[in-house]
Amino acid sequence: MLHAWSGELKSLISSTIHDRKIAIASGESVFQPEYVEEFRRKVILSLAGGWDEQKKPARKEAANFEGLLLFRVDKYRDNYFRWVEDFRLPTTNNLSERGLMCVKSHMKTSPTRANNASEDAPIPNVSMAAVTSSVVNQSCCFSIHSNHR
Repeated sequence: MLHAWSGELKSLISSTIHDRKIAIASGESVFQPEYVEEFRRKVILSLAGGWDEQKKPARKEAANFEGLLLFRVDKYRDNYFRWVEDFRLPTTNNLSERGLMCVKSHMKTSPTRANNASEDAPIPNVSMAAVTSSVVNQSCCFSIHSNHR
């Protein structure tokens, strides 16, 4: 059984991002309050439809995942969709993820990490506070300072 709520929510988000790009290009810094309220109303209706559809899952595994997704979107919707109210915020967190991805990848592939038996074991001779990352020209630059004395 295909559930419609997720497609409706995806379409709403896509059209809102499109409208936002047009508004920004026109020099606007925020949507009109009516637009924001209508967006919120549609999100709530979509989630309500999701809860109704989730009661009749095609598979139990899908029901658990879908229920968790609905719960999280519902609980954190103010945070997830704050970009609708504030054009200074990005619509995605891609830059943050890109910056962290490089550091995490380096930590996983560094020789000091490879010598550890456990993934959760601390990295020897490396101060986590000394791990810095920044996104420069869409590439990640990082440096890890050793604690060798």
